[in-house]
Amino acid sequence: MPPTARQWRRLRKDAEVARRLVGNLLAEVSAPPTDRLDASLSRTLKRLKAAFGLAGDLVVRPFRLGGPGERKAAVIYLDGMVDARVVHEDILNSLQKAGAEPGFVQTGVERPSGGLSQSGPLALPSPLAAGQVTSTSKLSKTVDAVLGGKVALLLDGHPRAWFIDAKGFKTRNPEAPTTEQDILGSKEGFVEDLRANTSMIRRRIKDRNLQLVEMTVGRKSRTRVTVIYLADVANPALVTAVLSRLHAIDAETVASANALAAYVKDHNWSPFPVAELTERPDVVAMEVLDGRVGILVENDPFAVLVPATFWDFFQAADDYNQGALGATLGRLVRFLAFFLSTFLPGLYTAFVMIHLDLVPFDLALSVAGSRQGVPFPAPLEYFFLIIMFEVMREVSIRIPKTMGATIGVVGGIVLGQAVVQAGVVSAPLIVVVALVALALFTTPHYQMTVMARMLSLISLAVGSALGVYGILLAAMAVIVHLASLTSFDVPYLAPAAPASRGFAVDTLTRAPLWSLRRRPYQYQPTDVRKRDDYRTPMPYPDLEEARS
Repeated sequence: MPPTARQWRRLRKDAEVARRLVGNLLAEVSAPPTDRLDASLSRTLKRLKAAFGLAGDLVVRPFRLGGPGERKAAVIYLDGMVDARVVHEDILNSLQKAGAEPGFVQTGVERPSGGLSQSGPLALPSPLAAGQVTSTSKLSKTVDAVLGGKVALLLDGHPRAWFIDAKGFKTRNPEAPTTEQDILGSKEGFVEDLRANTSMIRRRIKDRNLQLVEMTVGRKSRTRVTVIYLADVANPALVTAVLSRLHAIDAETVASANALAAYVKDHNWSPFPVAELTERPDVVAMEVLDGRVGILVENDPFAVLVPATFWDFFQAADDYNQGALGATLGRLVRFLAFFLSTFLPGLYTAFVMIHLDLVPFDLALSVAGSRQGVPFPAPLEYFFLIIMFEVMREVSIRIPKTMGATIGVVGGIVLGQAVVQAGVVSAPLIVVVALVALALFTTPHYQMTVMARMLSLISLAVGSALGVYGILLAAMAVIVHLASLTSFDVPYLAPAAPASRGFAVDTLTRAPLWSLRRRPYQYQPTDVRKRDDYRTPMPYPDLEEARS
């Protein structure tokens, strides 16, 4: 039975609806993607949910601004990244009462009912307007802001998103630095929260010229980075170089400060560190005042200081919290310990294997007697002991702290005594390894400690093969290599090479603080003078006039 006219009209209507639906779908698929938000709240939420994909922690809370009958709105955030109490009590409650309460910051045209105009921009309640509120009309920036821990506010009829800072994820409280301990200095260290770290610098440098430039690096990680410098002290060429290298980073993720330093520092092939890492805010503040640039990385308790010279890695925070003589003695001990940890293994093997005739007779007789029955040559003995020491060091780092003392007793005393009694190694070599291990821990910065361990193995190889002459050649090669390094175009051995008249003022030694009137010239600061001579002599009173 053929369809009736009414049925034909219904079929044609259904076909027309289907044709329009297919056309709209094809238009959405074939249309070029746009980064702008839509004025329709439903379409904007749909695009945002598609952008986040299968994000189980994504929270979308629709509501009405000003209560029933007012404009539709929604907030979107990630659960666990924001403070839920702030979102519900401070943001949602304030916005839901926006049409009934006075005291609003209005940028558009206000309606008689106290709500918002259809065409004007958003009027925020005064509690929100007093906080950190930003806005954008781009979808990508909205997604990045939500991923960064902000609450996005969307309003129907306005193709914009407003971001409210309500971060509430758990962070670690500031504690004493674990890698750079001191006695007289500050006991506050950086944490993984970037804003808490910048506040530590702000508390130490209350100057309007302190600049904090924020940017994002890493295509996937979107890690926030803050560059810190003094605008009236730091060299503009240095600041430009740091910012340009950070902008040029093209990596999926930048997970730590050390990884960031690998992208911006000079001479990545060199084993010597040319960018300094520190977890002390007082050190960063002091170095920024001298004209250096600090870089803070989100989710990392370490800061990067550039440029860095060879002498910077032997300076501790305690050097500026005690007298000049004590600080100078400490620095000289560190340089001597670095020399011992680097060249003592090579010198020992060189004198035992090649230059035994240069050793005093009694000492040579004692060493030869201790080596009787040892089946291995001195280089293999040292290599065996250093491997054992490195294993114990790794174990002490990885195991729980409550077991660290036990591992130290078992490894350092029981195992060391056992290998000597078993005749595997000689007793003098135990003393050499112990001295090298103790000397390594005197270096304030772990980066230079790693370099000293590598150089000790090199000196062991050349000392056992070529004797003292090989060690001298290796030392000359290291000095030539150091002289060829730069850190942001600053010579690595400056101010020793190129030579400066005030080289020893604050490198090998530390002069009294009142005499340090100029900033280090190797950083090329724009303002060289730190302070004037304020030490005027106190007049001696006349005793006769005082009695009268």
